[in-house]
Amino acid sequence: MDRNFRYGYAISRRYRVGGALATLPMLAAVAGCATSSPAKTAADSAHVNQCADVEGDSNLNAVLSGEAVARVKPLYANLSDPRGSQEAQLRGATVIVRALPGMTAEWLDRQLKCHSATETLGQSETAPNDPFFLPDAAVTIAVRPMGSAFAVDISAYPPKAAHRILRRANDWLASRAAAASL
Repeated sequence: MDRNFRYGYAISRRYRVGGALATLPMLAAVAGCATSSPAKTAADSAHVNQCADVEGDSNLNAVLSGEAVARVKPLYANLSDPRGSQEAQLRGATVIVRALPGMTAEWLDRQLKCHSATETLGQSETAPNDPFFLPDAAVTIAVRPMGSAFAVDISAYPPKAAHRILRRANDWLASRAAAASL
């Protein structure tokens, strides 16, 4: 029994030392990355996280131009109160995007989050009523597959911001449809 204890101790000690040695190069790599391009603000940090290795794409342009957008509908959340009654509260808008060749929910989610971060920082030309960001409020974007399309849920809190998102999404799609008919 004494031998097993010593043997177990030797193994655990070896792994602890090996683990510590193995983590040193990882820490050095992370520290090197952190010092080479520090994020200046929280918004810059969000932009760096969302836009790493993201390049422009014609599929994203089709979404942002409204060409691949089928419709916009309100996004509601059902809230329960302590008495058990439920109330639907507006959370934003759902933009239904037709699937294009090579488009996945994950890809679209990352592209739109990058677009939102870029617009929030003011680093690109903003389309009027772009529903994928608000200049003065945080926006949450979630993409889910929906048959041969994708549902892009764009939400914000408080409810006043959610109403602004829905209004912007409807105005954005209407302006895109009017521009396409010309």
